[in-house]
Amino acid sequence: MSSKIDNYNRMVDFIGNVIKATSDPNDQEDVDKALDIAHTVGNALETVTDKIIRFPDMATISNNIPHGYKATALGIIPQEWEVKRLGEICTYFKSGEGITSKDISENGQYPVYGGNGLRGYTDKKYTHDGAYILIGRQGALCGNINYVTDKCYISEHAIAVQAKGDLLWLRYKLDFWNLNRYSESSAQPGLSVEKLVRYKLTVPPMAEQRKIAEVLGVWDK
Repeated sequence: MSSKIDNYNRMVDFIGNVIKATSDPNDQEDVDKALDIAHTVGNALETVTDKIIRFPDMATISNNIPHGYKATALGIIPQEWEVKRLGEICTYFKSGEGITSKDISENGQYPVYGGNGLRGYTDKKYTHDGAYILIGRQGALCGNINYVTDKCYISEHAIAVQAKGDLLWLRYKLDFWNLNRYSESSAQPGLSVEKLVRYKLTVPPMAEQRKIAEVLGVWDK
């Protein structure tokens, strides 16, 4: 443990030297920026170090892992399961397209979906065809999960998702995940596609994905 703390102290010293070398001591604005950087980096390092110090020794964890399970960065999971980034298990992960309110009505050829579900209908050309998970991208309720099929228009306020594995399983996984907690703080909370695809999750084999989706689907009925 002392080696980890020593490494942390060396990192702090290194960052401090970089800041000194790249800032002009005669420029107050430059100095203020350097201090802001030091403060931000210092808080981040303090958080990381705290996690390292509190994280139990891997040997201790290994001695308490049940047969058929393994230790991962996300906890103890079955041997056959994997830890992957969200982007690695998806074949499609993109925001929809813009549409104006005048193009949406109560009647139309194609349903229009936004961040909170069905917004109405349109006679414009559809943007997507098939089964998709929709993740609400903007607003206080961002992170909402919906599931759509067939031809439809998906607006820019939703992220359309297709998966390499079972799409219904991923739908339930994302819903349980509570993506709203990852929203970026601002006047208009939102979720970034670039950040979401990097988040890690535990992934069971395809057969188990289908079984989980089947059981949860029964509860939904």
